[in-house]
This record gives sequence, C-alpha cells and structure tokens, in this order.
Amino acid sequence: MDKRYQVFVSSTYQDLKDERIEVIQALLELDCIPVGMEYFPAADESQWEFIKKLIDESDYYIVILAGKYGSMDNSGKSYTQKEYEYALEKGIPIISFVHADTDSLPSSKTEKEGEKLEKLRLFKELVQKKLCKFWHTPHDLGAVVSRSVSQAKKNYPRVGWIRADMVEETSNKEILNLYKRIQQLEKELSESNKTNLTLTEKIELADGNEIIEIRFELNYGEWNNKETLRESISLSLNEISYYLLPKIVNPITEATFKSSFKGIIRENWLDSYANKLKNLKNLTVAQNSSAYDTINIQYQLLEWIELYDVEKEKDGQMKTVRMVRLTDAGRNKLVQLRAILK
Repeated sequence: MDKRYQVFVSSTYQDLKDERIEVIQALLELDCIPVGMEYFPAADESQWEFIKKLIDESDYYIVILAGKYGSMDNSGKSYTQKEYEYALEKGIPIISFVHADTDSLPSSKTEKEGEKLEKLRLFKELVQKKLCKFWHTPHDLGAVVSRSVSQAKKNYPRVGWIRADMVEETSNKEILNLYKRIQQLEKELSESNKTNLTLTEKIELADGNEIIEIRFELNYGEWNNKETLRESISLSLNEISYYLLPKIVNPITEATFKSSFKGIIRENWLDSYANKLKNLKNLTVAQNSSAYDTINIQYQLLEWIELYDVEKEKDGQMKTVRMVRLTDAGRNKLVQLRAILK
C-alpha cells in the first residue's frame, strides 16, 4: 500500500529561498508532502498554534541552518529554534542540515548583530548534539536531503498518509490498532532501556583512582633490522583522563582521538626512560588497541564523551566521519582534574 510522508521543513526564509526550493523538489521526488514556512513566512505568535499542529501531523522534521538566526518571538528565541525544540519534545524524527562554511556566504545572508550571532552559535551547538549533515550549495543540500530522508524512512518508519479511497473502514481500524500497539511496544522498550541504565549505574563504574594497565610495543632500529620491546604501564583513570580529556575540548575525529592515546604512553613511559632509549634509532610506539577500546567504552558508559557522525567533503565527495566530543559530564570531570583553584 502506497504511503506518503509529511515532512515539515524548518529554516529562516528570505536567505534560504533557493535552498528550500531544492529541498522541496527532493521531497516531492520521494513522494513526500513538504510543509513549512512558504505558507506563512512572517511568523508570529498568532500562527504558532497552527505551526505546532502542522508539526504534530508530520512524520519527519527537517531543520536547515546557515548564516541567519531568523525572526524572534517576544522572548527573543527564533521561530526556527522554537519549531526544532517542539519537534524534539514531541519525539518526531529530526534530520538536521548545517551549512559547512558560513564564512563563504554573502554578508546579506549572515548575522551582523552580536546577540543574534551568539544565539545562532548556541542553536547550532544544540542541533549538532544529534546526528546532522553538512552542505555547501543548494544543489548539494537537495542531494543530501534526498539520501537522508530515504534512510530515515528505513530506520524510523512512520505512519504516513494513505488515500481514503484506498482503504476500507475496517482496514483503517486495523492500522490504527497496529499503530497503538507499536506505540505501546516503543514505550515498553524505552522503559526497558531505562531499567538497563539503572543496572549499569549500580555496577559503580570506575571513574577516578582505579588502576588500568596499558600494554604496548616499542619498535626501534633500522628498517631492515627492527627490534621490539614489549612493555606496560599502570595508570589510574584520573591520570589517563588528565592527559586525554583536554584533547577533545573541541570536537575531533575518532581517529585523532585514538592517535592522542599514544601520547599517554610517550608522556608517562618514554620520558621516564630517556637514558635507556637515547641510543635507540627510529623509535615508534605501537599501542595495544584493547587499552584504547577499554577507555573509549568506559568514557561512553560514564557519559563523558559522545560519538556522532558528520558529513565532510574529501576529494570532491561527501564522506561520513565519526567524531568525538565532550559531554557536560566530561567537561565537569575535566574541570575537576585541570582547573587551577584559588
């Protein structure tokens, strides 16, 4: 049975007209029903209830961010951000698209006021806490929207819309009952996840002075006559975090995060054995990946870091890159370890 999915498209309006045309075209080609600000570009409080109703009826929600924060309500929050937060509150699947290089935009399409610039920056930070895609041109945006919506349909199936003359009344009731059953199962799954989290918390995860052994290899010598030393160091989680957490004050790739882990070995072992190693040529460190994996998993369980994917251009193609960033809990831990007190 053919279904059409309603997609709410949220963005600033005047500066993104071309981009919205590309997005709407992509959605129509996917047999989706786009709705959004084309119908009321001058949003105000009197239209907010109608906007919420449209979002409630939508299967998916798209937000597009570039260089403008947009018109604001009486509280000083943009309508685009209000729509995003409302969709988030209602549990509607959100697909976010952020311009990859706002410095390249014309000045007429960027904020000049300090207050709006800061609000836009904070809004982008909020959006990027969940999975988001990056784009450069209107055509590029249309393509990435098309791929993302197709993927969302597979990963987050929704009720959708069906022509009334295609379904008997009894079938409508069956679909409604099935939908209610899905909602009940989703609720049970959510409660189960909360229970599992509680059990994890009861395990009392190591988060401080507990000792972790890091095994590694030192390779040295000429390329045709390599020698290997197998060594290990024992460090507390606090000692590891003292070195590692500052590396992700700003988001970095997971590959860079893993590479930074080698610095712990160099700082805590090699420097202590400088005299022993000073005659070794072409010295390299090969860490045991299991130690890195242990720290990576531990940080995630403690909710100190968050992993997420972004789309980046490389060699003319958009590729998915796994990123790592600190959570609020991770920043609190970093402050405990590194802050200089009076």
